[in-house]
Amino acid sequence: AILKPMMLQKKLAPKEETIIEVELTNIQKKYYRAILEKNFSFLAKGAGQANVPNLLNTMMELRKCCNHPYLIKGAEEKILEDFKEVYSPTAVDFHLQAMIQSAGKLVLIDKLLPKMKAGGHKVLIFSQMVRCLDILEDYLIQR
Repeated sequence: AILKPMMLQKKLAPKEETIIEVELTNIQKKYYRAILEKNFSFLAKGAGQANVPNLLNTMMELRKCCNHPYLIKGAEEKILEDFKEVYSPTAVDFHLQAMIQSAGKLVLIDKLLPKMKAGGHKVLIFSQMVRCLDILEDYLIQR
């Protein structure tokens, strides 16, 4: 109450939240299937007391895959190697395009951000995974 007269009050536009379902890329689908197949025996056993840690690890790997396959150990190198078959490895934006095309969410962000910027909008992006934000930072620096 004492500070109220000294506090800066801004009139903010109402927050707008939009939820968009994004399809996994073919690369993500491939890794998702591989994670499920690799862990099929744990999944088939169910959620018994001894099996819970394995199920949680599998769920975390699947979450990583859905966010960006670069979060999976060893995936980035393999994806870059495979991407050389469809995109010139000597291209200036080779790594950027590989990063974008690997994840459905990044494909969408790459389409939305220029439109939002052109419209004078401000954008906040949240993630529960710091490493996912690291990938986003790399994208923004290169873009």
